Amino acid sequence: MNKPLSFFAGTILAVALVTLPTATSHAILVDPLDDTDNFFGHFGGATTTVTAPGEVTIFRNVPSVDTGVDWQHNGSSGPRLSLSTAGDEHRLRITPVTDVNGGFYTVQILFFNGPTFVSENTIIPDTNSTAVQLHDIAYFAQQNSISATDYTVRFRIGPFNDPNPGFTFTEIAAIPEPSTWILVLASGLVLLRIRRHFPLLTS
Repeated sequence: MNKPLSFFAGTILAVALVTLPTATSHAILVDPLDDTDNFFGHFGGATTTVTAPGEVTIFRNVPSVDTGVDWQHNGSSGPRLSLSTAGDEHRLRITPVTDVNGGFYTVQILFFNGPTFVSENTIIPDTNSTAVQLHDIAYFAQQNSISATDYTVRFRIGPFNDPNPGFTFTEIAAIPEPSTWILVLASGLVLLRIRRHFPLLTS
């Protein structure tokens, strides 16, 4: 293999092995639900409990009141999830596994423009489905003419009149478009190969 071809082939291999682990930990939130650290703002008697390794159940403990909890980076300390043009966190993926005592869940998105609250909008109506939910929050905002920079996810648990329903989840994630991963990998490969072959240019 000649030198130019070797350079580019090596570049692709290097980025696959080196850049991918770095990219997956950058500016996204994939919560395996080993703990409840990203939940906050419980209201109406809601509780979040690790009920098995990698499973969190959101419970309603008080009947006939609005019951729910919010989710974002590091809970109440933040930051919120980004709707920037980079698109790092604008796809929301929720993996439910089972209801508890006939419970169902609803998901709302709380939109913010900088520090200012904009609106709360339902993206998943009442459901007891255990199918994986994947939603493009940026597109949802555009459809509803919402101008926002950030968002927080809110879960509500029903039925409204029951005292002890819940729903169990195994993962909640705010992730980029698949095409964004390709761009991240491409950027990483260029920088990596330039640094290896032309160290004086990056020193």
